[in-house]
Amino acid sequence: MKIAIMGAGSIGSYYGARLQKGGSDVTFIARGDHLRAMQRHGLTVEDAGKWHLSDAKATDDPSTIGPVDVVPFCVKLRDTETAARAIKPIVEPRSSRCSADYISVVVEQPGMVRKIGHLERLAFGEYDNSRSPRVEAFLSACKAAGINAEIPSDIMLERSTIGPIRSHSLTRQFGLDLMKEVVAVGRARGIPLAPDFAENCLAAMDQLAPEMQASMATDLSQGKPLELPCSPVRLSNLEMKSAFRRRAVAPCAISLPFMSTAGDQRPRSANGRHFPTPRAVCDQSGMWSKADLARR
Repeated sequence: MKIAIMGAGSIGSYYGARLQKGGSDVTFIARGDHLRAMQRHGLTVEDAGKWHLSDAKATDDPSTIGPVDVVPFCVKLRDTETAARAIKPIVEPRSSRCSADYISVVVEQPGMVRKIGHLERLAFGEYDNSRSPRVEAFLSACKAAGINAEIPSDIMLERSTIGPIRSHSLTRQFGLDLMKEVVAVGRARGIPLAPDFAENCLAAMDQLAPEMQASMATDLSQGKPLELPCSPVRLSNLEMKSAFRRRAVAPCAISLPFMSTAGDQRPRSANGRHFPTPRAVCDQSGMWSKADLARR
């Protein structure tokens, strides 16, 4: 299987290295010092052990690769549109795109990545949930590479439940930081919340069934209106009015509107509805003014 890793930073490099080690023909699309290090010295991976790919193919120009079968899309949100345009020369109608899920990897130094912890899961599938030959082929490539991969029954519902969030150290800490920030804003506005209120909420969350999911996550998957005017956008606005120094809530308020795909060809949810566009979500939330929206 011919694979191009779009955005070979930490996660992209890790999965690409595993896939190449498992027998796939992999090209890493990267940039900066990490790209130059891979071109000169190959790629080193540290997980259960430490191993090296001396023949890692790396480039910053996707047009030099030629058509591929699969493009794991591992770029950050801010680079999504630019990266999507860049891979047009290598994507054929039969090509498949996928995104990484539930893993923590860091670039230790240019040309070397390290996986943190044991949590790992890669989920992918067709928009219509069919078990197509290309999806089955990529699953086989992942299994050959020792990657914990699966084809979920409904790819549109692949948003995290509470279990993986609270069991991973980074997402658990982020959740606690969010709750602490809510408590701090409440106390700043005169609400007598206990100093350990956030920790008690986290303890209560630990008692929930691991498959539980927030109702707004379900609404997002089903293409329904979201509660953004109430949270976290409303809380972010309260922080600004209280001159509170924001750390965690503001990024959530800013990123939530972009957790969908814009355009008439955007994917539909399980009930056949389009996911809301970023513009529609922001308009509903009141997060941007009409002038802001007009500029976007």
